[in-house]
Order: sequence, then C-alpha cells, then structure tokens
Amino acid sequence: MRFRSTWSILQRLNSLCIAGTQKRQTMKLSRVTSPRSNHLYCAKIKEDPARMTTYINYGSDHYDSRLFMPIQNGRWQPKPAVKTGLWGSRENDENGWRAWCEENDFQVERLNRSFRFQLPGAHILTLSSPDQLPALPKLHPWEPHNELNLEILPHASAESLASWYIPNWCYLDFEKLAESYDAIEMENYWAFKDSFPTWDCNCILVLKADCICEIPSR
Repeated sequence: MRFRSTWSILQRLNSLCIAGTQKRQTMKLSRVTSPRSNHLYCAKIKEDPARMTTYINYGSDHYDSRLFMPIQNGRWQPKPAVKTGLWGSRENDENGWRAWCEENDFQVERLNRSFRFQLPGAHILTLSSPDQLPALPKLHPWEPHNELNLEILPHASAESLASWYIPNWCYLDFEKLAESYDAIEMENYWAFKDSFPTWDCNCILVLKADCICEIPSR
C-alpha cells in the first residue's frame, strides 16, 4: 500500500511538472487560437495595440496564414503577381479600398467580409512621394517624367509632348524589396498615378506572412 501511495504521488508530481511546462510554453506564444474558430489573434506584442496602425483586408472573415503566398514579381503591370502577398488599407482611410470600391461600384458585396490586422515590429517602406522611386530596386530601367513647363508648351517638340502621353510605369522589384522590408505602404496614391496607375487607393502590401497579426473585430 505504501508503495502504491508513493507511486501515485510521483505520478501526480510528474503531471504537475508537465502542466507547468506546457503553460510556460503557451505564454511564450505571440498568438493564440480563438475559441470560436481556428484563426489566430495576437496575444502578446511589445507595442501598445491602441497606438499601432490598424489595417483592414476585405473579402475574407479571417486571416489564414496557410493561404499566404510569398511575394512574387508581376509581369504585365506594376504590381506583384496575383494572389501573392496581402493587400490592405488603413482602417477608416477616406482614400482607402472601401471608399474606392463604393465610389466605383466595384465588388461592393465583398466589403461585407473583412478582418482587421496590425504589423507589430514590421519594417515598413512608406511611399509618400515619387521622389523616392529612383533609389528603389526595379525590374526595368526607369526615370521619372520631367516636369511639364507650361511656358514653353506652345514651342515644345512633338517628341517631348509625346513623352507625357506614353505610360511611364515603374516596375518595382518586390522580391528584392522583401529582403529588406516586411511591407510597402503607399500614401498620397494620387501622386503616383503616373508610375503606379493600377494602385487605386492608399494601401499597404504585406510582403511577409510572419509579421501579420489579426486583431478582433469591433
């Protein structure tokens, strides 16, 4: 009887040790599973979530890292390959994706499904002026258009005038940028219409999956 009692105590102590180890491992996780579904929410981050920028992606109810495809360069337009990376806009941005869809009556039905996310600790390249573009890696040689001088416009050559009507698309090397950045955020999108005509609004392009942290919907 004494042997069985001692053995039971040892088993109990062993169970407590295992449970304590599992608890410590759980606390180290940066994300936890929601009890209502299998998607992931942020659990512990260094920054204060209230002070971090919140983005929103439309078309899905939750973020699923298994569906994230690593960023790849596109071929026919100055965007990455379709379905690579993750697009989003700042929440409540008057020049974001939601506003653009409503104004242009484009896939408005998809706006009913969305998830919110933050990028704690991410290294973000913020594009706010076309003057930043010459220094960035590209797939093809590119130079910005010279400023149009209205004073000499009546005497401008046909060649110089034609250059203003020829698309001057800028093909960034997104795969190369992903070596240094986690995401690319575009502000003042209208200033980039000459270089990125298919970027329709203020937006963020997330290049890497491991920096995305979904947060609960309001």
